[in-house]
Order: sequence, then structure tokens, then C-alpha cells
Amino acid sequence: MRVFPEQGKEKKQVPLGGAVALFLLCSLVEVLEGKVLPPALHVHCLFIAVFYLAWYTTPLKGALAGSLLGLVEDYLFGFYLGLNGLSKTLIGFFVPYLSRWTSAELGSLRLLLIAGIALLDRGIVYGMLYLLTQRGPETSILAILSSAFVTGLAGEVFFRLYDEFRFPPSNFRRL
Repeated sequence: MRVFPEQGKEKKQVPLGGAVALFLLCSLVEVLEGKVLPPALHVHCLFIAVFYLAWYTTPLKGALAGSLLGLVEDYLFGFYLGLNGLSKTLIGFFVPYLSRWTSAELGSLRLLLIAGIALLDRGIVYGMLYLLTQRGPETSILAILSSAFVTGLAGEVFFRLYDEFRFPPSNFRRL
């Protein structure tokens, strides 16, 4: 496993049209699944979209995407405006640095990274909510942990499928 990125190797970029389509699709899926699934099985699709975009871009673009999608999530789910915006801005800013120091082919380690950072995201949101209202989250700790793991699993599947679709492997046999 590579720990440090190769020198001179350019990162893959996600085009703007693909990012907008990804954000719209994730917003739709998150709203629909929020009405159908219990909180323990809730996949945070907007978080996965921020994580994915930030993984392949710069800290500024990751923070901007996190800010916009966090505000969209606050609006869609009736949170205090800015809680998810702040947490996803921080995550969108720091994930590009994390992607530079780890290999893109992490496999199950990337699943744990996504799950851990999803848990950190929920911790930031619920911590700020507690500071504002002096009451904790309405869901149990077990549901939050379960949701973070399910989000990590879905994020790893999404990374593999979307990378295969967006960045297909090159066939050098024809050269």
C-alpha cells in the first residue's frame, strides 16, 4: 500500500456538470430515503457526495461544495440553518488533504475512513445542536453508529461504481 502520493501524478477531476448531477441525485435520494428508512439505516448521500468531490479536488472547492450541500441538507430536513453547512464545509476542506496522504485504492480502509468521518460529521452537527438548544439528538447513539457504518459502506460502493463509470481503466493492449 502506498502511503505517499506519486510525484507528478495528477489527480482525477470531477467535471462541474457531473458534480451538479451528483448533488441533485443525492438530494433526491436523501429526501426519499429519509421518509422510508429508519434512522439506523439512513445513508447520508449528501455527505458521500461532499466526501467524493472533496477527495478528487482542492480544499477550496471541497469546502464550497460542503457549504452548499450542507445548507441544502439543513433546508431539506429542517435543521437550524448552518449546522450541516459548517460541518460539511470543514469536512470538504480537510478531505483533500487526507486524500493526498493516503492511497486512492484503499478498499476496506476507505470504508472505515468514510464511516469515521461520517460519525465525526454527525458529532459536529449534534454537538452544535446541543450548544444551541441544550438537548441531545433525538436518535440513539446506536442508531447514529449504525447510520455511520451504513454510510461508510454505501460510500465505498459509490466510490467504486462511480470511479469505474467516470474514470474507466485504460486498455493499453492496442498500442
